[in-house]
Amino acid sequence: MNKWLYLLTVILGFMFFGIGSIILSLFALTLRLLPISTRNKELYCRSVVGACFRAFLNIIVKLNVIELKADGLEAITQKGGRLIIANHPSLIDVVILISCMPQSCCVVKAGVWSNPLMGIIVRTCGYIPINSEIDMIGECAKRIHAGETLIIFPEGTRTNKEFGYKLARGAAYVALAAQKPVEVVKIDTSTQFLTKEVKWYNVPKDRTVFRVRPVCSWDVDIHLAKTQSLAARTLTKDWTCYFQEGGLNASSSINK
Repeated sequence: MNKWLYLLTVILGFMFFGIGSIILSLFALTLRLLPISTRNKELYCRSVVGACFRAFLNIIVKLNVIELKADGLEAITQKGGRLIIANHPSLIDVVILISCMPQSCCVVKAGVWSNPLMGIIVRTCGYIPINSEIDMIGECAKRIHAGETLIIFPEGTRTNKEFGYKLARGAAYVALAAQKPVEVVKIDTSTQFLTKEVKWYNVPKDRTVFRVRPVCSWDVDIHLAKTQSLAARTLTKDWTCYFQEGGLNASSSINK
């Protein structure tokens, strides 16, 4: 892969994303002023965000920066009221998932929620912040029971290959509170692209191929008789094992 052409296309991709974020924030601000219901504002904003993310991905695919193979994600949203958990190898993972499932709800970091540019977008979309001001687990379960698809990256940040998968227990607590099957999505990349370890200007030998697909539906019912803390630890351990090794300790929990 030509180094300078690659760097130019990556820079153009970042520029498009930055300009798109400014336009989206202005759109979200305008939308908040309109005399329509909060729910309709959320749906309209999510649709536009999804369309912008698809446009961004189409550009970097056509510029030959990445190849994207995403299958079966739309079918998850048709099930209604589901928690989706996914591994997090790259900076654009959430962009890919939302482009395929634009009406999904997301859990966002407090820093994004309070960001002057991105904050207005995520608030208008009705996403859920990670902070101490609300009962995040209760709010997530409430959204799932209302029929929404909720996306969570249990690691909370991009995977560090040096240390392996480190999942927090928050997603497990949400799953136990919602008491519905968890859809597990696996994101595989052929090379390291916008990871924690590799800087954006490090040029891979070949373009990065992203393969994104649902791999299983995880039943949490067998854990409900345990104490909440024990159930959350067990689920988190099993999910870590599944992502790390492709194996698990509680195979009866999986419905393929």
